[in-house]
Amino acid sequence: MPYRTKKLAKAVGARWDPHARRWYVLRPGMSALDQWVPPPAPKPWTPPTAEEIGVSDDLEDLLRNVTRGEPLPWAIRAPWGWFCHRCDSTCCAGQAQIATVTPRLWRKPLIVAQPEEWRHHLATRGDTDWRRIRVITDTITRDVPPGTAARWNPAMGRLETVTGPVVDWRDIRDREQAGMSRRR
Repeated sequence: MPYRTKKLAKAVGARWDPHARRWYVLRPGMSALDQWVPPPAPKPWTPPTAEEIGVSDDLEDLLRNVTRGEPLPWAIRAPWGWFCHRCDSTCCAGQAQIATVTPRLWRKPLIVAQPEEWRHHLATRGDTDWRRIRVITDTITRDVPPGTAARWNPAMGRLETVTGPVVDWRDIRDREQAGMSRRR
C-alpha cells in the first residue's frame, strides 16, 4: 500500500511487521482493506487446442489437410537442443524439427536432423493459420516417437514413418569434409 495511506490502513486494523517490512491483517476478509488487495494474477497464456480451432488432433488428418498435393518435409522430435537457422531461436529437445532421410543398403535409413524448425515450412507458404501450425507441431511433438521421422505423402495417400539412427547435420558435414581432406 502507498505510504500516504498508512494511517487509514491502521485505522481499519492493518498492522506493520518491521522484520518482513509488510502490512498484514489479523482477520482475513476485512472488507475495509479490500482497496489494498492486489488484483488476481492474469491467467497465463496457453496455446490453442485442436478443439478450440475446430480441427482434428490426429496427426494424419492434420498433415493431409495442409499438404496441397506436395510432400511435406520429414518431421522428427529433436533428440537434443539446437539452434534454428531460420529464426535465430534456441530450440529444446523434443520440438518438431525438419529432417532428411537417407536410405542405406542393408541398414536402417539415416535420419539427418536439419537446423530448422518444422513449422517454418508451413509458415513460409502463407496459407496455413498460425494456430493450426501450432496444433500440428504440438501433435508431432506428442505423437512421433524418438528416433522416428514422419511425413504425409500425397502420392501414396498415407502417413509415412521411418525409424533409424538420428544424426545432426553438422556430423554429416564434418564427415564429408574429413573425407575430402584425406583424398587430397
